[in-house]
Amino acid sequence: MNVYAETLSYQIGLGEELCRWLGQISALHDIGKVAMPHIIRKPGRLTEDEYLEMQMHSIVGFQILHQMINSQSDQEPRLIDKNGGRA
Repeated sequence: MNVYAETLSYQIGLGEELCRWLGQISALHDIGKVAMPHIIRKPGRLTEDEYLEMQMHSIVGFQILHQMINSQSDQEPRLIDKNGGRA
């Protein structure tokens, strides 16, 4: 995912620093799945309930990142909203 994000960023003409940052930060795209190991490791198809739970991984990921960002004294510039707020 990291290499794809960085490569695509270069191909659409984004600046070098932003391309590198996007490549690094893209590793966090599925961080919410760490809260669902029982589903991630399950062989075979998911049940309807498991599928619905898996769809929540982006919300869980946001919560993880939000808590991480707000607990730091030093702000990570790649995770700061460009409009001046925190994620």
